[in-house]
Amino acid sequence: MKNIKKILLMLCVILFPICAHADGITINKKNLNIDKDGSTTFIVTATDATARLDLIVNNTNIKLSSTSSDFYEKNGSYYIWLDAVEKEKGNVETMIITIKGLKEGTSNIRIAAVQNESGVYDFNGDAISFDETINVTVNPLKSSNANLKDIKIDGTTINDFSSSKTTYNITTEKNEILISSTSEDSKAIVSLKDGKHTLKYGENKFTIKVTAENGITKNYVLNITRKDNRSSNNYLSKLTISSGTLSFNKNTTNYNVVVKDDVKNIAIIAEAADDKSTVTGIGTFTLKDKNTFNIVVTAENGNARKYTIIVKKEKGSIEQPKEEITKNEEPIENPKNEEPNKEETSSKETPQNNKVTITYNSNGGVMCEPINKSVVKGTKIGDLCITTRNKYKFKGWYTKKSGGKEITADSIIDKDFTLYAQWDKIISNDSNQSNANLLISLVSIFAVIIMLIITIIVKKRK
Repeated sequence: MKNIKKILLMLCVILFPICAHADGITINKKNLNIDKDGSTTFIVTATDATARLDLIVNNTNIKLSSTSSDFYEKNGSYYIWLDAVEKEKGNVETMIITIKGLKEGTSNIRIAAVQNESGVYDFNGDAISFDETINVTVNPLKSSNANLKDIKIDGTTINDFSSSKTTYNITTEKNEILISSTSEDSKAIVSLKDGKHTLKYGENKFTIKVTAENGITKNYVLNITRKDNRSSNNYLSKLTISSGTLSFNKNTTNYNVVVKDDVKNIAIIAEAADDKSTVTGIGTFTLKDKNTFNIVVTAENGNARKYTIIVKKEKGSIEQPKEEITKNEEPIENPKNEEPNKEETSSKETPQNNKVTITYNSNGGVMCEPINKSVVKGTKIGDLCITTRNKYKFKGWYTKKSGGKEITADSIIDKDFTLYAQWDKIISNDSNQSNANLLISLVSIFAVIIMLIITIIVKKRK
C-alpha cells in the first residue's frame, strides 16, 4: 500500500506540478472547459494529510461524479474524504472527479475544509485551512447537421434531390458543367467548391463531403456520364499492295504475302471506311527478307484497330529482267477480249519471242517495283502496279501521259509498250472557297468600274 502511494505521489509531482506541496491538499486544475453533454476531470490530492472537504457547486449547469468510494453525494451536496496520514511521511491519496456539462454557461466548484468538524490535518495532527475554487465553462452543443439542402448543375437543382439521398446518376452531352451546393447548417464545411468542372467522355465521379460542426461527415456522390456520340468505326474499306497478292476483308486483320526475291520496295495503300478515322502505316517501304507492316485505323472516339501484313521474299524467284524499251506505241487490243487461237500462236512463234514487255511510267507518282512486266503476247495483261501520289487521285493506266486509251487488267497485249499513270488533282474545300472569294471580288470591282463610267457620262451630258 505504501509503495503504491509513493508511486502516485511521484506521478502527481511529474504531471501536475501544483501537487508538489508537502502536508496538504492540492487540485490539478482551476479552469475547465467542456461541451454540453460532454465531460472532463480534475484531481484532488492529499499529501501526508487527512481531509474532509465540501464540494459546493453554484448552479445546475454541471454534475459531479467519481469512481472513488470516498466520494459522497446527498441532496445535491458533495463531500470527499481523503486519508494520507500513516506512521511514516510521504503518503499520497488521490481522487479523480468527473464533471459532466448539463447546460451551457459558466459555473464554479468551491472546495473547502468542512467547518466545525475534522477539516484538514497534517502529519503532525495540526489543522490546515483549505479553500479553492474551480471555474467551469460549459460550451453550447456543437451541431451534428451534415446535410446539404441543395445541389445544382448549371444553376438548376438536380432531379429528385433530397438531403437524405446521397447518390445521383446524371447524363449529359456537355464537356463542362457548373456544380454548386449549399449546406443546411452554415457551420458545416463543404469540400467541393462551387465552380466549373471539365467532363471526359464516359463516367465522371464527383464527391461532395460535408463535415458538421461536431466532426460528423456525410458524402454526396454525383456520377455524371458524358455521352460519346463520336464514331467508333475503325475499319478499313480498302487495303492493297503493289507486289504480291492480298485478298482484303475488313474483318480480317492479319495477312501473309509472298513476293519475288528481287522486289526492293512495296507500296501499301489503305482507306478508312469512315472519313472521321485516321490511318497510319501506309506508304512505300524498303523490303527485307521478312517484313511486318502494321496499319492502324483510329476511330473518332479513339478506339484503334490494327491490320498486320507480313511480307516474305521467295528465295530464288525473280521478276523478268528489265529491258530497254524505246517504243511508245499503243497496245493492240482485242476488242472482244477473246483469247487467241493457241495453235496458231504456237505454230508462228517460238518460246523466245512469245512475250511482250510493258514499262510503267508513274508520271509523278510512287515508282513501281519492278518497273517492267512481261506478258505472253495476245493474253490479258493481268494485275497492274498500284501507285500513289500526294494530293492526287489515281485515275488509271493509259497509253499516253494525257489522253490515250485506258488499259485494264483485261486488256489483251500484242506489243511492247509503256503505260502512263494519269492523275486527278484533289481540290480542297479551302481552295474552292478561295476561288469563290476571288470571283466575288472581281465581280465587285467590275461593278464599281461600270458605275464610275456611267457617272462620268451623265456629268458630261449635263
